[in-house]
Amino acid sequence: DGSMLAISSIQPECTGIPEFCATGSIQLYHYKSTNHPRRPFARVPLRLFGGYPNTMQLSKRTKDNNIMGLHLSLSADGSRMSVSGYDFIHDMGFVKIYDVEKLYHSKCIV
Repeated sequence: DGSMLAISSIQPECTGIPEFCATGSIQLYHYKSTNHPRRPFARVPLRLFGGYPNTMQLSKRTKDNNIMGLHLSLSADGSRMSVSGYDFIHDMGFVKIYDVEKLYHSKCIV
């Protein structure tokens, strides 16, 4: 419905100049007319998994050894997110589809 916005963040020093390195995180924002006027899009918090990093967090990249968030796309209703990246271990690109509810508290904003 156009009320969700996904933004990826990749460290510039990890994009091949001078070298490639594991990087990438994804933040989700939700628009509501009732949000503060200076923050019409408020950040949606990540779900935490009992001490394990969420797939969308930067800290997960060093464990996975990949770049994540090169391209993003949300489904029309905001329930699914596709994310592309590059896996250094297997030397290949990938696209993964995620259920937004499993990774974010989509009904809550910060």
